[in-house]
Amino acid sequence: MIKIFKAFRNHYVFFLVALFFGIGVYFVSGNHVKAPSLNDLSAGLFTRNTQLADIGQVVASPNPSDVSKPKPPAAGHILIYFNNGALDPALECARVFPIDRIVGEENASPETALKTLFAGLTWDESMQGYFTSISPVMPLRSIRVNDSIATVDLGPEVVGGVAPGSCRAQAIRAQITETLRAFPDIQQVIILVNGDAKNILNNQ
Repeated sequence: MIKIFKAFRNHYVFFLVALFFGIGVYFVSGNHVKAPSLNDLSAGLFTRNTQLADIGQVVASPNPSDVSKPKPPAAGHILIYFNNGALDPALECARVFPIDRIVGEENASPETALKTLFAGLTWDESMQGYFTSISPVMPLRSIRVNDSIATVDLGPEVVGGVAPGSCRAQAIRAQITETLRAFPDIQQVIILVNGDAKNILNNQ
């Protein structure tokens, strides 16, 4: 019995020595996984949030309804607004997005912007998901700007086939309104049809 006990003790001591030796080699070799510190966790969270912010910046749409006033275009440029099925899969009627066009400083006027808007999209722009609700035949009778209010008078063709309160009516108004509001001196837009303010585009 004593011999058995001594043999067991010797094996037990050998096991403990081997165990501690193995643990020591493991930590000295640096192969163990270091528990993350609070700073590590904070740095990782910051990196993740930055990545998400970067993704948001790429995908985020320049929706003019999200801000009180769109950023004015650069000198010699105009911004014209269209719906976009790629940027707005839900296809909200009045959600429109800007396209930058270079027209030269001498031509960068509200009248030029509207005529360019009415002329429609290029093929490349259409391929990017932009589309318009405005008929290619939309005569601009006049436009005047007084005290930061732009008054636009359009021909009667603009309301042809457009139902009051329809999605198309909202989209047309949004395209015209935001295109004009891109100019710093325009805060409000009134749309007339054949000189009449009571029409489906002017919410009256």
